[in-house]
This record gives sequence, C-alpha cells and structure tokens, in this order.
Amino acid sequence: SRYKSGRLSINKLNRQNDFSSSFRCGFETQSGGSGQTYCSHVPRTGDVNLWADLGSSAMEPEILEVRCLVKQAIGTLSSSRDSAEITRSLQTMKQYLGGPNSAEHLPKNNEFVNTHYFHFLQVLTSNLSVDWLMLLPADQEKELLDYFFLNGPPHQAYLVLLDTIIAASPSLRQERCVQILEQFLREGRMAQLIWEVCLEHTSPHMASLRETLLNKISALPDHMANKLEKNNRVMFYPEDYYPLLGQEMLSVLERTCERLKGGMDCSLSFVSQLLGKVCIQGHTDAVLQVLVPRLTVLTQ
Repeated sequence: SRYKSGRLSINKLNRQNDFSSSFRCGFETQSGGSGQTYCSHVPRTGDVNLWADLGSSAMEPEILEVRCLVKQAIGTLSSSRDSAEITRSLQTMKQYLGGPNSAEHLPKNNEFVNTHYFHFLQVLTSNLSVDWLMLLPADQEKELLDYFFLNGPPHQAYLVLLDTIIAASPSLRQERCVQILEQFLREGRMAQLIWEVCLEHTSPHMASLRETLLNKISALPDHMANKLEKNNRVMFYPEDYYPLLGQEMLSVLERTCERLKGGMDCSLSFVSQLLGKVCIQGHTDAVLQVLVPRLTVLTQ
C-alpha cells in the first residue's frame, strides 16, 4: 500500500449482502488526521478495524485494496483532465498485470484480472478521444494504453477491442482499437487466447464464452470488412488472416503435445471446433496449407 503510515479500514456490512458488490474501504491516518480517502457505495453501519473484522484471512484485505484503487482509477480516468493524475492512475493499475507470459498469480493480480479487467478496458476504450489522448505523455501512450490490451487475459482484450470497433462510428476511438487489434495479432496473442481456452476447458465461465469466441475469431475478416469497408487493414483480409490463424492453431497444437507428454491435462475441443467453423465458412485451404505440411513432418 502507498499509505505506509496508516491503516486500512472498512465498514461492517450486513453479512446477507453480496460482499463483492457492496463494500466501503478507506484510509485513515494513525494519528486520526482529518484526511480520508474512501471508495464507497453503501451506507456505513459502524467502522471496525479491517484485520479484526476479517480475522486471519490475508486475502480479503488485499482484494479490498484492489477494489478501492480500481474504483478510484476509473473515477479519475472518466472525469479528470489532469495529465499527471491520469498517468499515475494508469501506472498504478499496470502493477496488477504481469507480462504476457508472466507466471505471477498473486491475490491482487487475480482479483484485478478476474473481476475488474474487462470493465477497466471498457472504460479505457470509452475515453479514447483526441482530447483525452492528448492528456497522455506522447512518448508513453503505447506504454500506458496499449499495454493493458496486450498483457492481460487475451480473450477479454479481444472481445473488448472487437466490440468497440463494431459499435463505434469512424473515429479516433475506432482507429486506435484497430491499431491495437493489429498489434494483438502480430504479437501472437491469438495463440495465447486459444491456448488459455484449451487449458480452462472445465471452467464454467469460459464455457459460457466459447461460442462467442468461436464466432468472433472464425469470422473476424467479415466483421472488419463490414465495419471498416474501404478503410480495412491488410491483416484482416481473409488471405492474410486465415493463414495466420492456422499458424496460431499449430502453435497451440505443439504446446498441447508438450503438455500431454508431461502428463498434464489439456483439451483440444476448442481448436477442433474453431477449425470446423473456419472450414464451414469456406476457408479450408487457407488454414490447411499451413497446418498440413507441418503436421505431416511432425507425425512421420
């Protein structure tokens, strides 16, 4: 916590309430100073010391801290016009994302990516405008903005980017999302997306998204052509996108093979369903011309 001289406190809540959506957390100085920072949306019914209220759990205070900071950051990004304040908020949120291959699974990181990440990206895309981007340091725009889409859960980033592109009219917001989506594909994030779906094949949350992801991945060129029309990018043309998708699927197959050799579980059902959808849409040759030669070599 940045507040090293103080203590965190929360309000005692009605235990019947949903703790994930009803909380109030704040900072009070040990000396009882008048300055307090609160994130709240419930009436308080009596303050108690956080640690006494939550007992021995080390998870919940960390989770509350993340929720508080996310709420503050979203408020800042949505209303502030102070460049330094916006920059600080983005830098604070970056600490909850490791790199694309990070093995960190700290409670704070998990809370952010599992609970707040999707909405945080939506807030970022909703703020994309000429005036708002001018508030970011010119030499740090990619580091402060693009980073969030390229280093978090790829399926969430992909859905937010594509949904924003489809919903937006021609504008800077749409153009920046198209640029980030291009970079998403260049950096191999589609392979990571497919891989994570394969790993989480038993997750109820992921199961509910599978059909949406299948449709939006297999038909990306159609979505982009319909929306961007003459401004479409080469990377989203069928003759460029589907060979790239085939390469990403091949990468997932190779990783799956290594995982199975190590005696660990993995499912290929998403890969097979995705390949089936692509073939049904008439792009069999574009994908198989990438898959077949390499699989032939690997299976000889």
